[in-house]
Amino acid sequence: MSGFLGGPAHFAARPSGMDMSKWFDRDTLSDITIKFGDKEVKCHKVILSTRSEYFTKLCDPEGGFAEATQPVVELKDDDPTALEALLRYIYTFQYVDDAEKRKEDWIFHLNYSIVARKYGFEEESTAAFRMFQDIVQSFEDPEVIFDVVTSLPQWEDLVAEASLVETADALIKNHWKQLVELEEFRFYLHTNETILWRQMAELEPRKVQPDLVQVSIYRCTTRNCKTAARAVNGTVLTCHNHSAVMGFKFYCWVPPAQTGAMFF
Repeated sequence: MSGFLGGPAHFAARPSGMDMSKWFDRDTLSDITIKFGDKEVKCHKVILSTRSEYFTKLCDPEGGFAEATQPVVELKDDDPTALEALLRYIYTFQYVDDAEKRKEDWIFHLNYSIVARKYGFEEESTAAFRMFQDIVQSFEDPEVIFDVVTSLPQWEDLVAEASLVETADALIKNHWKQLVELEEFRFYLHTNETILWRQMAELEPRKVQPDLVQVSIYRCTTRNCKTAARAVNGTVLTCHNHSAVMGFKFYCWVPPAQTGAMFF
């Protein structure tokens, strides 16, 4: 099977079977119509049954589906474009209708992955999901990335391969500097604080170099005196200007050679 955006590696191996592309959506010998959304596709029970266990049961009077004997079967709750692509794949082994049109259409590939898995095409679903990931990871425009990260959560419960929330978080992390320049992204963080907390949890703690020594910074306790000093922890220092004991302020780390008391 030919591919795009990286070639055949993105697609599942071509399944065995005859190429039935000339029969796709043709009235000739059609004995079932698949209806979805505002579309109808003329199909053939024997072809559908050969490709898919789901359609085998759907078309079999003993398969448990009430629609088995009906000439028109309506499939609901699927993305219409993705479902049409799946029916095309059943006949032609190609789900992409226009390579140029779909090369950055991550929503199309994500929806196809969801629909393919629902109807039993596991390998094809996984391949389409990889295509979706490759596309969104290739984006550089922060406004495009913002649209992706704000849209992905709506599919979270429909995808088995990975968490789309985690996918969105990874995009945010990788493009943080560009995204925070967008006013709409900053507003999005204000209204979705859990995203910000997840990003903060990913930050690595400050690593103190092993050759540095912790020392203390002290400040004169006399009002308006700006005298400060640095010395090893626990040192009692007196201000040279007021003979007042200096108070501890905070810690810092310095090379061993700089641990001696220093006023400034």
